[in-house]
Amino acid sequence: MLRSRTLALAILVSLSTAANLGCMRTLEDEYRDAIPQASELSVDVPGSGETATAALVGERAFFYQVTRDTSRAVNGGLWITLVAIHTIVGYRPTEVDETHAVWGPWNDTLNPITYVFAVEKVEEGHYRYMLSGKRRADGDDAYVDLLGGETVIDDALGARRGTIGMDFDAAHALDAYEHRAQGRIAASWDIGADPRVVEAAFDTFSDRAGDGPISALYRYREASDGSGSFEFAFRADLDDEGGAAEDVVLMTRWDRAGAGRGDGVVTGGDAGGAVIYASECWDKYFDRTFWFDNAALQPNDGDAAACPFGEALWSEM
Repeated sequence: MLRSRTLALAILVSLSTAANLGCMRTLEDEYRDAIPQASELSVDVPGSGETATAALVGERAFFYQVTRDTSRAVNGGLWITLVAIHTIVGYRPTEVDETHAVWGPWNDTLNPITYVFAVEKVEEGHYRYMLSGKRRADGDDAYVDLLGGETVIDDALGARRGTIGMDFDAAHALDAYEHRAQGRIAASWDIGADPRVVEAAFDTFSDRAGDGPISALYRYREASDGSGSFEFAFRADLDDEGGAAEDVVLMTRWDRAGAGRGDGVVTGGDAGGAVIYASECWDKYFDRTFWFDNAALQPNDGDAAACPFGEALWSEM
């Protein structure tokens, strides 16, 4: 659904370049470093480009592919929140001292929106930031808040944590062509600890006209050895037949090789008053080795002994 990969790659390249300039660090770089990096917000599910059509053991695991596709959607949505501020802070700040830095008012020649981005140093290692915008022709009293957050950095421990939120509805109201996305996104992250943790909430988010909005909660954990888990809760019409939407909660886990297990619960919608439980396991090639559900959604198949995680783990989201 999301179409943000080109922008995301541009961000990653710019961040990599900035990292290589550490020996030239200035006061303004200190404030730039307070901005979340794409790598901190990324959800890195073991990869495969194939499409899920699994119905039998030995075919691509359905829960794996749902997790993989969802991770891409989450990454795209979170990266969108970084595009504007990383573009702006690529320029020199208009104000900078020991307590704050300000970029703007800023826009490029053909941009209908004028932005101001400000970072405040609350205390050593603790920063707050805010992106505001207005229509180019409006006065300075027309600025509205578009994005905000805070970052806490402990260089001694190599740890960073923080929060970020973006009001896409406010940006869309300024100019629907410049900012096509709508809805809201909020996220928090904690790196330096093991596992790395990213949590996100999407509120009726859509990044282009015609796409159905996403309202969902996500929680991702990544251990230093590459193993991890991803749990998410969302509402969707699973059979795409235009009926009532179901509530879905899915917990997936994988080991360092990529073999994993998903345990999901479906309620409401076409499930009626029933509670549907389903479990699926896959090998390091992401092919199904086991499936079970209590509603005959698909034939139960495979051997639970082949699962890298022997017991079901149901999300409490």
